[in-house]
Amino acid sequence: MGTLWKIALCNTIRHGRRTIITAVVQMVGIAVYIFFNSMLAGMDRMAIDNMTDYTLSSMKIRTPAYVDDLEATPLDKGLPHPRQVLAAAAQGLAAAPRLRFVARLSNYTDEIPVIADAVDPRADARELLGAPGGPDGLVTEVDVALARAPSLAVALAEGDAAAARLRAALPDERVDPISQLASGYLNVRNSKSRSSVIIVLIVLIVLVISAVGIVNTILMSVYSRVREIGVLRAYGMTPLDILRLFTLEGLALGLVGSLLGVGLGALANFFLIAHGMDMSAYAEGFGSLPVGGLLRGEWDVKTMVSGFVFGVIVFLVAARIPAGRAARLEPTSALRFQ
Repeated sequence: MGTLWKIALCNTIRHGRRTIITAVVQMVGIAVYIFFNSMLAGMDRMAIDNMTDYTLSSMKIRTPAYVDDLEATPLDKGLPHPRQVLAAAAQGLAAAPRLRFVARLSNYTDEIPVIADAVDPRADARELLGAPGGPDGLVTEVDVALARAPSLAVALAEGDAAAARLRAALPDERVDPISQLASGYLNVRNSKSRSSVIIVLIVLIVLVISAVGIVNTILMSVYSRVREIGVLRAYGMTPLDILRLFTLEGLALGLVGSLLGVGLGALANFFLIAHGMDMSAYAEGFGSLPVGGLLRGEWDVKTMVSGFVFGVIVFLVAARIPAGRAARLEPTSALRFQ
């Protein structure tokens, strides 16, 4: 097998132009796959961040009775001991009191119902770590902020862990982390396959282009080396050895193209994570809704590994077609080939 590897690598290098073209096609396809997967993960993260920053919070602490009657926004089911809740939440977290109520907005001609939040400006304006504070009046909920996690999965896990600690400290209150507050969006997100339509199409395009490229490359190599194959057979190589030789050439191409693809995809992903994509311009269609910001990608080792393995498998499968053709050549016919 060592000799076959040496011959396969020499032949791969000898046909440099075809090798480079095929490897580049594979490299670009895998890099795009990794980049798009990272961008889709970043879009999920940005949606949760917008919910956390503008409409919800990392965590809400309310009474069970208030949550049961949430649509009515009741003012008689607030937290009975808001200072105690704030003190518990302030142990390693940032928290602030909220009073949510229904109001009517009027311009003396028309009026519309609105849901308003009364906040404590002093509590919201300063860092609350280790500073319980809090009002003595009515508080319908306490909102908790968590530090930004490196990924959405980590953010959800940290929120659940913090909520579990607070539930133990506040057994009479209802503690909902972002995984529950945004459960509707997360359920839709989880119900769809992570390999979305875009990713599936990319994978199929990579498969077709790579398969055609490798079949063409090795098939051309077979036809240009018919007499060489005859000589190898005359020196004692079996049809199985010839099959392995051309399969190894396809494997070498697959390894090179896949490694380059993962490298290029990682580089593009690093740029997306470090600098992000400003989505503010795309959010103008949402009117006054506070959406947008920087879309940042996320590292996903599984995607990189799957992209690499996928590229190698494509080359191996595609290489078997011309490799089988080469293995079926008769030595005498190959030696007389002009």
